[in-house]
Amino acid sequence: MYPILTTERLALKPLAKDDFDDMFAIRSNKDLCAAMVRTLQKNPDNYRVEFTQGLQNGTFFTIRQKDDNNFIGYIEADKIRNSGKARTISSVGLYIVLLPEYWGNGYATEALQKAIHFAFMGIKTPFVYANIYVDNPVAVKFFQKLGLTYHSSNSKSVQYRYTKDDYISNYALTKADEDVYDYRLRNSPYSYDNPLRAINGVKYPDDVNVALCGQSVIAMLTGLSVAEVADVMYVDTPGQEVTPSYMEYTLDYYGIKSKGGWAKRVAINADTILPDICILLMNVPGKWNYFSLYYKGVYYDPKVGVVEKLPDSVKPVSYIWEIAE
Repeated sequence: MYPILTTERLALKPLAKDDFDDMFAIRSNKDLCAAMVRTLQKNPDNYRVEFTQGLQNGTFFTIRQKDDNNFIGYIEADKIRNSGKARTISSVGLYIVLLPEYWGNGYATEALQKAIHFAFMGIKTPFVYANIYVDNPVAVKFFQKLGLTYHSSNSKSVQYRYTKDDYISNYALTKADEDVYDYRLRNSPYSYDNPLRAINGVKYPDDVNVALCGQSVIAMLTGLSVAEVADVMYVDTPGQEVTPSYMEYTLDYYGIKSKGGWAKRVAINADTILPDICILLMNVPGKWNYFSLYYKGVYYDPKVGVVEKLPDSVKPVSYIWEIAE
């Protein structure tokens, strides 16, 4: 998650749960969505999945007037990572949208100048880029004014870039200017080398809830309450869909090593030998699927409780994430 940045007139704040209505006002605006070439969101429940992913990715700034905290738009500064274990930042993609009533005041320039400075001095990305649709010459001039130059194009869009070396040279910056942000790329105190705890047992939470099955399973692994996990996952409404990406994000946040994943589900049959610790996909015949946990011969199940043998009312369909101790 990004830090709060300020300019003369604006505050750039990381996306928060309370920003849902303001963000939906943009994503449900027909004219803005047409300009962004984004699917118009008419139903707030449908938009909530996209919004939650934005919270988890931590790559959004809301743009607010500094004197009254009034929401006027947002910036997406999408971190692109190199492949491999290090997962270092290779570039940052920039995107900005303002509500129409705030156009023409120089807010977009002011906000993006600050975001570009943060991308180079805070994230320390080698370059930033903006993909601009070919029928938007106004956007091309806007990004050129900010210092980006032409890089490449295709039939639909043109890409402009700004390298860190050019930025430092243009503004005569020094090493001291690169240390102005105290910024953690991931807002988590944990890592694989420093997990929340070793998985050497499972505690069944008092607030376990099958309608919050994903949160409940991770609460069992961490020893936390379901509510605490839901706060990190950014999904705390019973019945709200918990996608695999939410689960992977939250496991990673707590430093819980896992392998497998939604695309590598292993079907369970009578002969399947389960890993010592794994997250299962369970099925209530004719009704729904939900997440459950298996730990060394025992099922810690949000629906049926802690059992060595599952009742006929549920069945394991596949195991998804194998968890390391």
